[in-house]
Amino acid sequence: NKVGSPVCLRCLEHHPLVHKQLRHNTALKALAPMRLLLLKAAPRIGSRLFSTRTIGILGECYNKWERRVPLCPNHVQQLVGDGIKVVVEPSKSRIFSDEEYKKAGAQVSSDLSPCDLIVGVKQPDQERLLPDKMYMFFSHVIKGQVENSKLLARILDLNITLFDYECIKEPKSQNQKAPRLVAFGKFAGIAGMINTFQGLGQKFLAHGISTPFLLCPPAHMHFDLEAAKRTIKSMGHAIALGGLDNLEVPVVFAFTGKGNVSRGAQEIFRILPHEMLSVSDLPAVWKKRGPHRKVYGVVVKDEDMVQLVSAGGGG
Repeated sequence: NKVGSPVCLRCLEHHPLVHKQLRHNTALKALAPMRLLLLKAAPRIGSRLFSTRTIGILGECYNKWERRVPLCPNHVQQLVGDGIKVVVEPSKSRIFSDEEYKKAGAQVSSDLSPCDLIVGVKQPDQERLLPDKMYMFFSHVIKGQVENSKLLARILDLNITLFDYECIKEPKSQNQKAPRLVAFGKFAGIAGMINTFQGLGQKFLAHGISTPFLLCPPAHMHFDLEAAKRTIKSMGHAIALGGLDNLEVPVVFAFTGKGNVSRGAQEIFRILPHEMLSVSDLPAVWKKRGPHRKVYGVVVKDEDMVQLVSAGGGG
């Protein structure tokens, strides 16, 4: 693509410098693509990347629960040490405070106009997009999502160069799909499982049944992942001591697929006292009456959900 035209990271999927750096800086997974684009990949997409080497960090506005950041203060400290200026939009909701970014060497300002590359997690406010800038965030347009078509049109109208995290991938190996390098699927599964426990507790309570699931706050209420796991462990202890004795039927969790989201959900689920089942086990287990001092899990595979319409595979 010519300099200044809207692009995505498909043009960088096989850039050797990108992949070499990303493979050897696991802790900087979110940081490395931006760092490399500024410092090394410029010949591939234009000299704009060498202009001022200033990165802006958006204050997330996609929803009121969003606390994630594209760069942590320790990442900012490394960037500043490499001579890259970092400007952080002020925010009272993100997981790290403005003061922590200041101590790391960043400037806190609502004005990101001096920045060449502006990074975020989720889609920014369309009305605040700056023309002729480079942005990096999860745009959710790569699959043709209709709900984000206006965002993409706005990006094109403003001559913005877009780098989408979904397009940052490892090199393809033979007969295998290139894995994404920046993916939050596992954490979506973790958060989803925690929120499922919390919602399940509320549902049972609405039916007049108190369970240990009420001990689990929503995911965003935990300080960090380890704190969440401690909560789930305490909840599991209560289940083992008879916390589900008020339920006659077993509690069964079904996980569809084997991707990152499913694996993240199962990581949290397995903290509880549990037994894994196959789909064929479900009718017999469902007939069991309490007390149940554990929960049950089943991974639903493709063959459990679909079958050929005909022997020839037609239809």
